[in-house]
Amino acid sequence: MAQLGSRSGAGEPAGRRISYLAEALKAVGRIIAALALLRFRTVFWALRLCMAAECVMAVYALAFDFEITRLAGAALAAIGAVFVVWTHELVKKHPVSEGRLVTNGPFAVVRHPMYSGWALAAIGAAMVSRSWPAFVLAALQVIVMLSVSCAEDEENAEVFGGDYLAYSREVWLTGIITGCVRSLFRKK
Repeated sequence: MAQLGSRSGAGEPAGRRISYLAEALKAVGRIIAALALLRFRTVFWALRLCMAAECVMAVYALAFDFEITRLAGAALAAIGAVFVVWTHELVKKHPVSEGRLVTNGPFAVVRHPMYSGWALAAIGAAMVSRSWPAFVLAALQVIVMLSVSCAEDEENAEVFGGDYLAYSREVWLTGIITGCVRSLFRKK
């Protein structure tokens, strides 16, 4: 198993390959964000339809089979949905147009809680349904959410400067579960 910075079969350090991957995710995120601006409703309705399809498959699967994997998936989907709704409500109270960096509530757990919540809900729904179409839809949604998060992170660093850089050192980009654990042990 290659360690970070070690050479592997591709002839490049693993750290450099990770950097290329991060840049590729940012590029995809910018493209998706641009498409969203051009066709905002279309893109986000497509994502909502993907999630709806996953939920239908998940409900159908739960109706016939209760296994621990499915119950764990349902829990992940519920946690993800809570973060999406919580973030949505907070953003309604403090619109982005105010130009203020919000670091409380779900933003104290992860830097992009709505995207992270959506991705977690998609993964959870796929675990519940255990069907390959649901896993494909979940993978696509996770890629979209991670890509947009990376691109938005870069924009936020430009807009908010040092405050955002300090915030980004304290709070992870994604990872609701690990973010919750970290926030429990974070020094106040």
